Amino acid sequence: MAPKYRKRGFPLAGSRLFKYVVSPQSLVSTISKNTDTSEQSWNVLMFSALKQERLLRALLAYDFSVTNRDRSMFLRNFIEHPEVKGCFALNERDEVVGYTAITRTGSRRKNRYKIAPLFANDVTTAKSLLTTLILISRAVTENETIVVYILEDTIGDHIFAQFLDSVTGTERQHHPACGETLFSREPNRIDLIQRDKCFIPHNNCCHFDA
Repeated sequence: MAPKYRKRGFPLAGSRLFKYVVSPQSLVSTISKNTDTSEQSWNVLMFSALKQERLLRALLAYDFSVTNRDRSMFLRNFIEHPEVKGCFALNERDEVVGYTAITRTGSRRKNRYKIAPLFANDVTTAKSLLTTLILISRAVTENETIVVYILEDTIGDHIFAQFLDSVTGTERQHHPACGETLFSREPNRIDLIQRDKCFIPHNNCCHFDA
């Protein structure tokens, strides 16, 4: 499809997507073996805490700082959706420093869940959010699998992909199976996502906010 669209007014190739399918148990086990949270300076809370408008506004502000888009209307509906489970991290000043979410994807027969997004200020925060999301939310069981997408040339691609490759049983699928962003003209870099905080882009119905 990409060559077809390039010929029809979208000649500039952007970032590719890499798809990973992982076991939740293997993911948590690998995180616990490779992450030191002894000096953790943040608290992780579930999305249920966002009933406090103060915390919800803090999360919306953080999302805006990462995506450079006002997604508040979409996120309010997303957070309240019964199929969505998520958590976020607060530092000692009650500032959001990361958040993530998980939801079922595909047919129920496949028993698959999708993690998206995973935005965080650093790798340790990102891993802590993942552990909380899987263990405390009990979103997935041993009979289910997790799907994540990594956006090329982000911290997810530069650092987090290496971690995912080390998880036992991980399946990685490259372009062209996953997708590629095409542009009609050079994009305004100010409008693009903060790549140093995008571990997993937010995707909804095949649209990626990146």
